[in-house]
Amino acid sequence: MAYVAIRRRQIAQHQEWMIRSYVTTFAFVLFRVSVGALQVAGVGTLEEQLTASAWICWSVPLVIAEVVLQSRRTLGASPSAARA
Repeated sequence: MAYVAIRRRQIAQHQEWMIRSYVTTFAFVLFRVSVGALQVAGVGTLEEQLTASAWICWSVPLVIAEVVLQSRRTLGASPSAARA
């Protein structure tokens, strides 16, 4: 989607899709961190820890990213203005 947006010269939409892409890519790092945190905390069995981490690592960051992206759109701020 980011590629299609940039080809159509829709810079703001491209930036939003790239943010989503980076968040999804970072999920692998968050998976390792969340499994370790659940193991240290002693929460559940290993299977439960892995299942919870698999959901936590991508769903929570994507929801947060989407809330931020939508709130910027709603408040009228462009993605480039938020970085300044």
